[in-house]
Amino acid sequence: MDRCALAIGRSGAKTSLTIVRNHDEARLYQLYYFSMGLDAAAYSQRDDTTCSKVGEINQAISLGITPRAVCGRCDDRKTPCGYLRGHGLAQSAKHSIMTEQRAIYTSLTKATADRELLILAGVNSLDVLVPVKATIPIVEKLLKDLDMIAESANKGSTNAMFKNNDRGKEFLIAASKFARRLKSQVQSGESVDVSMPTPQRDQNFWPMSLLGVFKSKEFRPSGEIVRLITSAVSGDLQSFVVQVPRKKRESILLIGTWHPRQLGCATLIADPTTDAAELSDAIGRAVVQIEGPPTRIEGVQVNRSVTNKCRASALAGIIRDRLAACESEPLVVVASKANLAKLGEAPRLRLRSWFDDFDVDGQVVVLGFPGVSPDTIERRLRQTGRAAAILSGGDWGLRFDGRMGYRDPDWHQAHQATAKGLLLQFLARLGRPAVVFTDLELGLPAEKTPDPLDEIDRSIIKALIELGLTDTSATEPLLKKRDKGVGGGKERGTNGSPQYSSVALVSVSNVSAYPIDISKATGLDERRIRRRLGALAGLGLVERVSMRGGWRITREHIHDCI
Repeated sequence: MDRCALAIGRSGAKTSLTIVRNHDEARLYQLYYFSMGLDAAAYSQRDDTTCSKVGEINQAISLGITPRAVCGRCDDRKTPCGYLRGHGLAQSAKHSIMTEQRAIYTSLTKATADRELLILAGVNSLDVLVPVKATIPIVEKLLKDLDMIAESANKGSTNAMFKNNDRGKEFLIAASKFARRLKSQVQSGESVDVSMPTPQRDQNFWPMSLLGVFKSKEFRPSGEIVRLITSAVSGDLQSFVVQVPRKKRESILLIGTWHPRQLGCATLIADPTTDAAELSDAIGRAVVQIEGPPTRIEGVQVNRSVTNKCRASALAGIIRDRLAACESEPLVVVASKANLAKLGEAPRLRLRSWFDDFDVDGQVVVLGFPGVSPDTIERRLRQTGRAAAILSGGDWGLRFDGRMGYRDPDWHQAHQATAKGLLLQFLARLGRPAVVFTDLELGLPAEKTPDPLDEIDRSIIKALIELGLTDTSATEPLLKKRDKGVGGGKERGTNGSPQYSSVALVSVSNVSAYPIDISKATGLDERRIRRRLGALAGLGLVERVSMRGGWRITREHIHDCI
């Protein structure tokens, strides 16, 4: 908040619009701007205390109809309700604050027309500047919805309110035709990039007419589909894709991507989820990076990969060390639900997932980063002009660096950028120091900890690596992999499919060694080696293949050991 107020002061902007995540933040920004002597007001929240028609408006929104279809017929417009009064105050204030959702569903061109500065404060700027809407309806339900929309739009075009407004009538006729064309393309069973209809810019009165038909005929089509169709007809969409899934043929994917928002004023973006180059590609305008991370985050980082595949013993080792370090203070552990399920209960241990409330004090330990779904990555690729990369599906598997991930470069970059941004946003909202275990580059200082490995441990690990090699020709490249960059080559397997892993990495992860073999290689006592192997297993660096099997380096810690 202080940076936003500072930006307003230093820029000399007499008017501004600040976009924040939710209404709670909007109220906080309003109070803070007040304290800085600024004339500020936040757009009010619609609820039972501010609007007498909130139930009808929520119903309209669920049908994909703008709230003005209800407000236009409300008696309270003569004597404005609390919501409209707050709306008017926000519009007339020199410095307005609105939520991210309002910004996505409104015209930013109009909202910033009389503003000198636009500030995006900690929101997902790509979602605001290049909205993408995706829905996965059941095909049978979708076809019925398209029939309802086409019939209702055609019926609505005959409404008496269009007697002197042919352009509003033409909008509904165009919407009816587009819904029928979309139905025929869905019935073809093929993925297609739907051609956009001729834009019908005049949207007066059609929402009231369409909502009236829905109510009279008791139609309940999907609001997401209604909004995609009306946005396509109004010319707001740059693309509309019908995508047939490879497996689930009973469902289908509809994706609409909006044109980049045209902003009429200088814009300041404080968003850890993207960078200047990516934003410039997305909106087609020059973007200047004026500083590093835009949020103040307290904490330190431990450069260690933590995924849902981490073993319970490795996670337990981290927690034991942290409980010992914080003495009598509670330890709050933040991780995915999959990793939290691997941890047992302890008197001072407090387990929280990414979206839980943090209502307890104590040292915070963050394990990994919030999950990033393929749908989220696809949305980012569309927003940044890399939609062609979606066809590859990301090619998930063992990467050349020995880690599991997306092998397609665009998918990998989008995944890493999204994961990093989500984690930085979480840490900013947390508002308290944290120890973060991740191998993502967050820009946080590294935690100063003593090296847990001594010379004996390193000799055991080196012996495990050397004894695990089945191909002596791979010994030298493996031990100097980081220097030479070996392992990035693309080889062919016996079935002709691409194999991205090198011989050295496969050898280390699949071949094990016994304590007696390590003893012969190092000259150490076998019983001492067994004890040391147990301790290294507690750190998650090595693992036992079976009760009577040998030991090997764990895949996720190959890089830590070489």
